[in-house]
Amino acid sequence: GLSKTGEVMTDAWITTRVHERFVGEDLLKDSDISVDTSRHVVTLKGTVMGRAGSARATRVAVRTEGVHRVVNRLTIGPKHTD
Repeated sequence: GLSKTGEVMTDAWITTRVHERFVGEDLLKDSDISVDTSRHVVTLKGTVMGRAGSARATRVAVRTEGVHRVVNRLTIGPKHTD
């Protein structure tokens, strides 16, 4: 399908859009979230600082244009650093 701006909503487009919407979210500030999209189903993996962050990430993703479903595989804890 096409977005409101006429862009083709590919899985890559959705992934980018979800990432963009996470920026500036206070609850996701110290999070490490990877977004994977397959057939308009978004899978969130990584870590968030608390349950509120996990819930917020799901809400932001689900409200992103083109997303049909969100699978939340986020864990709660500090960001992993190498």
